[in-house]
Amino acid sequence: MNAVLYCSRVRKKMYDAVVKEMMDFSVVSSQNVAKSSSVSQIESLNPHCVIIDHSIKFKEIDLDGFLCLLNLKANNVRIIYNFGTVENLMDDDFKATLSLLQRQKVYDIIINDEEIKAVVENPMKFGDITEKITQIIEEKEKYTRKADKTDDEEEQKSEETYDEVKLNFFSLSERHDFDINTVTEIIDDGEDAKDNCLTIALMQLQHHLGCTKTAFDIAQYLSSKNKNPCVVMSDEVTYTNMLRYYRFKTTSGSEGFSLNNVHVLPYDALETAQQNYSHVIIDIGYFKPEIHELVFRKSDVKIMMCSSAEWDLIHVSRWLNYPKYNYTRDINYLFASTKERYIQINKSLLKGSCVANRIDYNDDHHNKKVYGLILKRYELTKPNMQRKRRMMKLK
Repeated sequence: MNAVLYCSRVRKKMYDAVVKEMMDFSVVSSQNVAKSSSVSQIESLNPHCVIIDHSIKFKEIDLDGFLCLLNLKANNVRIIYNFGTVENLMDDDFKATLSLLQRQKVYDIIINDEEIKAVVENPMKFGDITEKITQIIEEKEKYTRKADKTDDEEEQKSEETYDEVKLNFFSLSERHDFDINTVTEIIDDGEDAKDNCLTIALMQLQHHLGCTKTAFDIAQYLSSKNKNPCVVMSDEVTYTNMLRYYRFKTTSGSEGFSLNNVHVLPYDALETAQQNYSHVIIDIGYFKPEIHELVFRKSDVKIMMCSSAEWDLIHVSRWLNYPKYNYTRDINYLFASTKERYIQINKSLLKGSCVANRIDYNDDHHNKKVYGLILKRYELTKPNMQRKRRMMKLK
């Protein structure tokens, strides 16, 4: 099967990896800009299909006009449109483009990059994409209802109240005579710990805060302490991209691979990992409540990556004072910032009984101390042995 591909240069690498896994399939032409003259080129090549990626740029024509010309001059060519991995199926722009495609009789529609190979090999019919979207939405609603029910049960068990955490952005810009070394807090480790495995979940409220890097750094730290850790990747796209980048075969790598002596597993292997490793580090990444909230709440060690920028602290403030989650004070908040900036932020967080730490990606030695301080609070104990409240000085 021959195909003409329209996508950006960045996205082309992903398609090249998919093509390598497919038999009797080749890309005869690849373009990163679609023009009205492109249709004549397609007509002369006479491919079996045309793959249009959402990243393609249009010149002198839009998507609607391009599809219209394609249907007129090459109506026997199969058209495949890839939205990429769609996070919000209720987005207005997504629904508008979907309606346009169906109006132009394009039924081979991809909403998850993992399905490119399957859609190319198995053509879709009218109504298939609508049925698929409905099924995904129903599954998410079902999961959300289940999570909400669990939340209600958890809230009924807990009667603890906390002072609201007020993050004053203007005061953070001022100078404060505050010595972090003189502050002492009480840390309550809560319920009994597991005797065989510690689950560490990392998440971030905004993108690009270094969640994946931190997960691997913690795994390397634990490995240096003669522990047996593994990293479980929540994002399937990131996991697949890692397989391709490190040149692991997707079929064999789907069950896990090893990177710098650290085992890396897909998200569906979480339960198995908890039975075979001393520490399971879950790289949640960008937090999506309907998908990640339950596993994050049940994890032994909760870590949240936070931005120290004043315009991003509003996200932290909303999270801390969100009444739906009653475990916000059990989270270890990690701020990548200067020491002076961190001291200012931590002064506000301590008022709400929150635990915060500072990391510096330019100082691995400092970060190892921070990871050690966090994990020391959750040392594995024998079964039925409850941890005691103890005093710890922040460093």
